[in-house]
Amino acid sequence: MTDTTAGESGTVLFVDDDHATLSLYEDYFERVPSVSPMTAPSVESAQAALRSERVDCLVSDGLRTDDGELFVESASRRHADLPVILRSGDPPTDRDLPVDAALRKGSSGDSLATLAETISESVDADRASTEPGP
Repeated sequence: MTDTTAGESGTVLFVDDDHATLSLYEDYFERVPSVSPMTAPSVESAQAALRSERVDCLVSDGLRTDDGELFVESASRRHADLPVILRSGDPPTDRDLPVDAALRKGSSGDSLATLAETISESVDADRASTEPGP
C-alpha cells in the first residue's frame, strides 16, 4: 500500500484505546497517498466499522473482546480474508496468533515506516491471492 505507483487507496482500520496513538496514526498515514486511515478507540467501535465499512487491513493493539479473547483473533476468524496486524507494547509470544504480522510498539525496529511497509506487504499479498487468474 505504500507503493504509490499502484494508484489504489486502501482503507486501514487502526484500533487502539490510546487516543494519542490513534492521532499519531492519523497524522502519519494521512500523508501516505495509498492509505486511507480510519480509527477506532475500542473493540466495539472497530467491530461496527468492520460491519459497515470496506476495510482493506486491520492494525490493532492487544485489546480484548468482552469474553476475554484478543480482538485480532476474533477479527481474523470473522473476516478471514482481511489482513490483520497486531501492534502492541507486549504482544503475546506464548502461542501462534492468526495474524499476518505482530509488531512491538516502541521498539527501534518498529517505526511507522516499518508499519507502513508491513501494511503494504499484507494488503498486496491479500490482493494477489484474491485476483482472478489469466
